Amino acid sequence: MADLLVSDAGQMALGNLRPVSGAEPCFILVNHRPQPSLVVANYGGGSLDWYWLSSEGSLARRGQSLAHEGRGPHPVRQAAPHPHHAAWDPQGMMLWVSDLGSDAVVAYRATSAYLPLVRAFSVALRPGSGPRMLAFHPRAPYFYVAGELDSTVAVYRYALSPTPSAIAEGVWPTLPDGAARDGNTAAHVALHPALSWLYVSNRGDDSIAVFQLDGEGRIQTRLAVVKTRARTPRHFALTPDGRWLIVAGQGANCLEVMAVGADGVPRGLGSLFSLERPSCVALG
Repeated sequence: MADLLVSDAGQMALGNLRPVSGAEPCFILVNHRPQPSLVVANYGGGSLDWYWLSSEGSLARRGQSLAHEGRGPHPVRQAAPHPHHAAWDPQGMMLWVSDLGSDAVVAYRATSAYLPLVRAFSVALRPGSGPRMLAFHPRAPYFYVAGELDSTVAVYRYALSPTPSAIAEGVWPTLPDGAARDGNTAAHVALHPALSWLYVSNRGDDSIAVFQLDGEGRIQTRLAVVKTRARTPRHFALTPDGRWLIVAGQGANCLEVMAVGADGVPRGLGSLFSLERPSCVALG
């Protein structure tokens, strides 16, 4: 891992390096409260690392490494644990980590100083689903998990007290009815800013699945599965006003800008921007 320090002239320079505890680090998460820190998910190494950050943002030291365990039924993709994504719940009480290899979301309880993290419990997902990314509803006790291997999105209602728990409330396919799952992997999941719709991208089918949410945060129905010109949509982001959805087409070497209608369904405008193998879209 390395920091990139930006000077007043806008130039970047390497800050410092720290080793990770496992191979193929695939996701980082910065947290600023109560103390600046960084979490790294090591996909190939089956572990999670926690680093303290200095006041200027450099990697101070690794404070903790957590090893995951378990496997799933897929003989290749799930022969070992594969942490893929991490997110704090909106209350900032627990760190939730999706593990594609073990079909689980592992929840860690945070202490007052956020160290050490203590494993609270593990949420078992459908065998072979391969949980990749998760998203929390900011106002309701729900989170949503994209199943990479079975092209689904799972909805869970969670509680933080008195005993932390999560209960499945439904699994929805992200592909059109009758479509074969072979050759497709679900990727990113995100909520619309209005909190009325949920989106999941499909790599292979090259589409965005749109789900209608009720006022409580539950999925009511799948509204549409919209094709994208951005082949292999690994990631996407919605603008803060919810009017635009920007898709990273890793296989098409482009970004696609789609307009989000009043019904929540994105529609292509033919707006493609050339970019070599984009894998993530982050909006400031």
